[in-house]
Amino acid sequence: MNISWNTIGHKLPKDYLNNAIASNKLSQAYLFVGPEGVGKTTLALDLASFLLKKTGNAKLNEADPDFILIDQTEEIKISQIRALKQKLSFRSMTGGKKIAVVTGAEKLNKESANAFLKILEEPSGDVVFLLTTSVPGKLPSTVLSRTQKLYFSRNSKIELDEFLDSKGISGKLKKQILELSFGRIGFAYRLLEDKELMRECLEWKKKFAKALEGNTGENLIFSSLLAKNETVKLNEILNFWLMLADDHLVESISNQNFKFKEFFLSIETSLQDLERNLNKKLILDNLFLQINPYEQT
Repeated sequence: MNISWNTIGHKLPKDYLNNAIASNKLSQAYLFVGPEGVGKTTLALDLASFLLKKTGNAKLNEADPDFILIDQTEEIKISQIRALKQKLSFRSMTGGKKIAVVTGAEKLNKESANAFLKILEEPSGDVVFLLTTSVPGKLPSTVLSRTQKLYFSRNSKIELDEFLDSKGISGKLKKQILELSFGRIGFAYRLLEDKELMRECLEWKKKFAKALEGNTGENLIFSSLLAKNETVKLNEILNFWLMLADDHLVESISNQNFKFKEFFLSIETSLQDLERNLNKKLILDNLFLQINPYEQT
């Protein structure tokens, strides 16, 4: 019996999992790899619901002893992995599988990653682990080697169109969401639900274009203002800029000699420096000083 997927798109991962279930060859641990907001977690929860035999109006519940979810925006700590291990040590209440979903698995710190590896190596009972990540390179190779990897791409424009149509969204708002979501239905949904986020993204897009004009003095003033944001918000802004750069939206800028690749890599470096808790102002100053809109001659 095939899974009734709520996740939009991603035919290849769905077909792979349907075939694995049909042939009774489901792996012990999967790692769903792809951009943020494209449906990795939704698909993991669809699979968990199916494996736990949730039917009709029955939904996954964190109080369910056979379902464990670790889903947070910050570091995954050793205490959470110890709690996971304890829950997995209990016998399944239904006599079937136990499912553990870990979103943003790259947030495992060194200690928690080592503890999680031991669980993967010596699981208790019939357990399926479903991990998601947008940056697999941050996971230890030992954890990567223990998982079956399934890859997710961005959602197509047709899928995004159909999603927005189903929500009754059209006109200018639809156009804005299509431009700001970068092929990510999850982010499109956030923009629909959060008017403040929509306003911020439109502003970040303007600031991005302004920064690329290359006025060093103005950029350093902007750097001071930007550095006043909390690290979480600054991380969100830079990730948004990273997607703008990746989508080549700077093509609208008159200067055709802008060094795209270098700026893209500079944003990635800035995000890494933020993770290391370096001085925000210095990080941003360095980023803006990398902007050189003219080829050196």
